[in-house]
Amino acid sequence: MPDEREKLREALDQVQGQLDEVRRRDPQFAKNLEAMMGAARTALDGPPLRGEEHGSLMRRLGDSVHKYEQSHPKLAAALGGIVDALAEIGI
Repeated sequence: MPDEREKLREALDQVQGQLDEVRRRDPQFAKNLEAMMGAARTALDGPPLRGEEHGSLMRRLGDSVHKYEQSHPKLAAALGGIVDALAEIGI
């Protein structure tokens, strides 16, 4: 059974795999999503995020889940997995 950090890596990889479709639908959102994913990867591999950085990342990811849960449920589920994994890790 993978640990929480591995679950986060898997969720990030799932989103990465869907970025081409997101780029076609909404290039600006794809750019923002790539930045959020970069922040999540940095948080995973680097020092803990400060309170405001953590809140901002979680809020942006949560907003993204809501934006895509109807039109792109697999992407929304993967983003939700990132949010859950970050919370479990305490990032």
